Amino acid sequence: MTHLGRKLGFVVVAILATTFTVTQVGKVVGKSDDRYLLVRRAGPPEKNYYDLSRTAQFLEPQLFNDTSFSRYQPAPKGMGIDVITETAVRYGNYQIWKVRVLAGYVTDNAASSAKDSVYLLDYPRQPDWKFCARKYDLTALGGGARKLTYTDLQDGKEYVINLTPSWPRPWQVFELEILNNNAFPEIWQASKRSPEKAQ
Repeated sequence: MTHLGRKLGFVVVAILATTFTVTQVGKVVGKSDDRYLLVRRAGPPEKNYYDLSRTAQFLEPQLFNDTSFSRYQPAPKGMGIDVITETAVRYGNYQIWKVRVLAGYVTDNAASSAKDSVYLLDYPRQPDWKFCARKYDLTALGGGARKLTYTDLQDGKEYVINLTPSWPRPWQVFELEILNNNAFPEIWQASKRSPEKAQ
């Protein structure tokens, strides 16, 4: 029985090792955590706002056909598409990526990005504050105030968000790998198969 127990223990460890990966900040993220990364322009001041969702479906799929997205070129001033995500309807999205979540942590564990990559920055207190960055830095200003500086993934510009002492919560950070720069055709096919609409 002891020998069998050791074998079972080895199998369990092997399964866990192939299912999860441990990140540098000590969090565990499933290798198959694929999602959609949406971007839209809003303001003032005008800038890119993002969302990360496991599901995505066009709000009005009847407006499109099989050739609508074959040569689609994303542009902030171009066509914006309304998409139903797992939590809300996001209006005017001009680009959607298919991404994989590599790591998840909070800025208490990593106040600055260690390298250039793709980071989704999410501030839970403000649901619309989801920004995607090539790099970021959260700096303490004294008295509890903080400043977030990040370089936007899509337009490459640097932005600054000042947080007063009454907004002390850490940001949630998801490091992402881009699998597909244009997920619109995939979402279109899924939208055709599912007639459901947002309630």
